[in-house]
Amino acid sequence: MINLDFTTDNPRWGESGIAFTNLFEYAKTLGFLSNIRHYDGYGDNTTKFDNSISIHIEGNHVDGAWAKECRIHYYKDMELLNSHLYDLWNASSAGRGDAITCRINSNKYINHLIAEYDFSVYDAGYSSNVFPNERERIISRFEQQLIGETTERNILSAINNFNIGWEL
Repeated sequence: MINLDFTTDNPRWGESGIAFTNLFEYAKTLGFLSNIRHYDGYGDNTTKFDNSISIHIEGNHVDGAWAKECRIHYYKDMELLNSHLYDLWNASSAGRGDAITCRINSNKYINHLIAEYDFSVYDAGYSSNVFPNERERIISRFEQQLIGETTERNILSAINNFNIGWEL
């Protein structure tokens, strides 16, 4: 079955990362993150979530931190995030003064997106940018992971939730 807990317990900072409430919230978030329209600079203002996120792997280790840090930057209203993508909202921490409303830190989850769904990493120096693969490849891989692990009804519901996240 698909792992829903991408939290880590850092001795210095405590628990961080994303833990999904259930398969359907995981699917909705995956659908949301799979739509390039949601990424900063790629949206066309079709919905409130266009241009709302970016995913980065930051080179914090260069500054003396223990390792690189994988983050989702969120740029829109927090209540919007809370209403539609509660598990991301629940994992969020403070943003920065440069228009980042909040950050979602989760090395495990972002590395999971890269390894399982072929999200692409583009080196940009200190920070690398992460972008989704093609929609159909992500859905196909997601469905493959579910076959034999849950009922056909749950698979259809999960794909429906993926599509809900995609359309946000």
